[in-house]
Amino acid sequence: MFTARPGFLLYLTGRSPSPELAEVESEVGLPPRTLYLRGRSAVLGDPPPKVVAELFGIFPSWLFEFALPPAMVALDAASAVRAYSRSSAQWAHVSLSGADDPGRSADPLFRTPRT
Repeated sequence: MFTARPGFLLYLTGRSPSPELAEVESEVGLPPRTLYLRGRSAVLGDPPPKVVAELFGIFPSWLFEFALPPAMVALDAASAVRAYSRSSAQWAHVSLSGADDPGRSADPLFRTPRT
C-alpha cells in the first residue's frame, strides 16, 4: 500500500496546508493533509474518489483514491464540511483580521463585468 510522505500535498501543490487546517484536522482525527480534500468534497456527500478527482481537476486521481476512503470512514460528510469551514474561518481570522481595509479584497468583484 502507498504511504504518503509528510510533504506530499506540498509537493503536489507547491504549498503546505495552513496551520489552522492542520490543527482542526488533528482535532477531528483525520490523517495529515486530508481535511482539505475531504472537507471540500464532502459538500457533495460521499461521491467516489474518481468523481471527486474530476471535480477538483488539479490533483491526480490516485491521490483521491489513497486519501479519501479512510477520511470518509473517519469523518462523515456533514462533520467534514463543518470542520473544513471552521479551519477556513480560523485561517481568515488569523490571516485577514489585521487588514487595514478588509473590504478592499472584495472590490474586484464589483468591477468585474457581468455577462
